[in-house]
Amino acid sequence: SLLGPLLPLGALLAIAALAAAKGRPDPFNFSLVGVLGVQLAVWVLATRGMPPRFIVPAVVPMCLLTGGMLARLSRVRVNPMKKGSLPGARGPWGLPVAGACVVAAIATNFITTYGIFTTTTDPSGYNGVPGKMLTFESGLRQEEEKLKYPMPDRVRFLLVGEARAFYFPPDTIYATAFDSQPLDAMLKKGLSPAQIAAELRRKGVTHVLVNWAEIWRLAGTYGYPRSLSWELYDRWQSGRECGLDVIDAMKADGLRVEMHLGVRKATSRPIKRQKRWHPFRFPRNFPAATLYVFVDDKSATPATPRAKPTSFPDD
Repeated sequence: SLLGPLLPLGALLAIAALAAAKGRPDPFNFSLVGVLGVQLAVWVLATRGMPPRFIVPAVVPMCLLTGGMLARLSRVRVNPMKKGSLPGARGPWGLPVAGACVVAAIATNFITTYGIFTTTTDPSGYNGVPGKMLTFESGLRQEEEKLKYPMPDRVRFLLVGEARAFYFPPDTIYATAFDSQPLDAMLKKGLSPAQIAAELRRKGVTHVLVNWAEIWRLAGTYGYPRSLSWELYDRWQSGRECGLDVIDAMKADGLRVEMHLGVRKATSRPIKRQKRWHPFRFPRNFPAATLYVFVDDKSATPATPRAKPTSFPDD
């Protein structure tokens, strides 16, 4: 869907033609082959699961290689597959052949793109991700027409780590890995936990959902603010419970743990200290996410956090 079926084939044919060509090698085209080879190697060896969107930059050398091959084909004067053929009066033999290849590639891409468009815009078909398909991170998915977590009448979420705000109530505060995280921005301003809690209450925030698993993954891949991520590693190595000091300090200002999501069974294996951050090896003794709620009575005894068990692969 991203490259079209004929472009990779054209690039392969162009590489084969370069390898079979006699005479002095073309440095430009061979440099394109080198660039494409590096891109494919990085995509295969350095990406998890080889997401198709990560190979999109390879479109550039593929197009240049294929275009160069078609340009050379358009200058072929006689039919190489017919012995003793003579140049045509209407121009090179390869010109209409190269033109037909270009038209075929364009038509094929139009057909495949139209198929994708009709599939994703058909209201009667599968369009988007249904709420019940949500993974454990949100914990607010619908299953069999029943909400896992009943929403109060007045609610506003602050998402930390989680960025799929589409599945949360309107006016949810969130940030992607490429945006400024509101909680980190307040810490950089020098606000104390009490001041942060007061600011969140002023903004109408009633719930704070922290996706620990996603923070752990982002911190070792795309990057995530140190103030909200590095502490997790230290807590894991020291055997402390999952959390952040700034969030724990806000408990004195009415922030309570409502539930833990994605809780796994405790393991008897000893925790081994790792020398490097493994973004896809989330600590087994940590919940995947925690839902906090602001309560009006700060002196109220917090209820025992509810846990929603979820099966996970081992570390």
